[in-house]
Amino acid sequence: MSTPAATRTILRTTGALRAAVAVATAAAAVALAAPAVPSAAAAGRGTAPSVAVVLPTPPGTPFGDPTGVNGLGVVIGSVSSGSPGDGPRAVRWDDDHTVAVLDPLPGDQYSRTVALNDAGTVVGFSWQSGLPGGGHAVRWAPGAATAAALAALPGDVYSRPTAVNSGGTAVGYSWNDAGQEHAVAWRPDGTVVALAALAGDVRTVATAINSSGTVVGYSAGAGSLDPRHAVVWSPGGAVTALGAPPAYRYTSATGINDAGTVIGGGTADPDSGAGHGLVWAADHSRRDLGAGTTATVLNASGHIAGTVPPADPDTARQDAALWRPGGARRTLGAPAGVSGTVPSGINASAVVVGYTWSGIPAREYRQAMRWSPDGTATVLPVGAGEPYAAALFVNDAGLVAGVRLIHGSNMYASHLPVVWRP
Repeated sequence: MSTPAATRTILRTTGALRAAVAVATAAAAVALAAPAVPSAAAAGRGTAPSVAVVLPTPPGTPFGDPTGVNGLGVVIGSVSSGSPGDGPRAVRWDDDHTVAVLDPLPGDQYSRTVALNDAGTVVGFSWQSGLPGGGHAVRWAPGAATAAALAALPGDVYSRPTAVNSGGTAVGYSWNDAGQEHAVAWRPDGTVVALAALAGDVRTVATAINSSGTVVGYSAGAGSLDPRHAVVWSPGGAVTALGAPPAYRYTSATGINDAGTVIGGGTADPDSGAGHGLVWAADHSRRDLGAGTTATVLNASGHIAGTVPPADPDTARQDAALWRPGGARRTLGAPAGVSGTVPSGINASAVVVGYTWSGIPAREYRQAMRWSPDGTATVLPVGAGEPYAAALFVNDAGLVAGVRLIHGSNMYASHLPVVWRP
């Protein structure tokens, strides 16, 4: 991995949000805590979502992609003009759908959000025109539009966050011109702290953090084909390898909840496509979800949404699935004729959201989906016009954020940011 992938997140300050700063409890790696109305339990029973509501975008930027939603119903993302060569701008939508642009650092032109917490802290990155592979990690304070820089490690040039926890500690990585990544944590005051590699490794990336400050990610050798090891860093910074079967040369941890359950994946050959979803308990005991599976998201109680190989071996698609904390698996239903489903979000009640995958035109969403904890599938309504949409995030109250697609004359669609309210 040479130049890291983009990420996301968002928030607002009202009297209610200022009060929330003192009581925020969510971790960025799991579904964030929800407001009391409607309750998470009510949302989990399957309240029918409303028709998609398109979120407003600033003048000149008609398209947008949400990158997260918090327990207060605030959505974050990026917007764009759709013009070739023009980059995105970070935004937040408050719970009343008001949109605010989040400024890049001085000297940068473009920005994206990556993650937010219920207290209103948003992290992301900004960059200069002509340098899409670089960037500078930033933090936006609750309700603020002005970005504060999160420094790279000495000797590194670029930085990018991947998550922020309820206390305001962000994690991610910085890297040099050679593309060598180094995992970091940024304390709430902005101080950057290096997270150590395993003995013999030189590259590290932090992917998620829970509310106690435990961080997960991976540690690897210098080359892109060198072994990669899933790791956990304690709140004090000590690094520990998360075990994997001997044949697995490549493992990575991608999520952690407050109970210490970690999800990730592994494979013997990154080009084979034959990966395995992996789950590590707080004591680091390991569970393999099986060949061809992925572990995508988890909630506070340890429910995991991911994908499994399809029942029909002749199709290249995957089917969405839900694993209960004890390990029992349920394949999530799909509309008739659908060849693949993908989960992308889960809340505390084990409500899962995602989308069906059309493949025509290539790499395109088809239907936004919501699955109740019992596996019942609902296609989220989008109203008149093109039916294509994807559900990407869900909070504990059942608010879903995603995109609606507009093709026009283009093969690949433009995205409109939308929410579905329960």
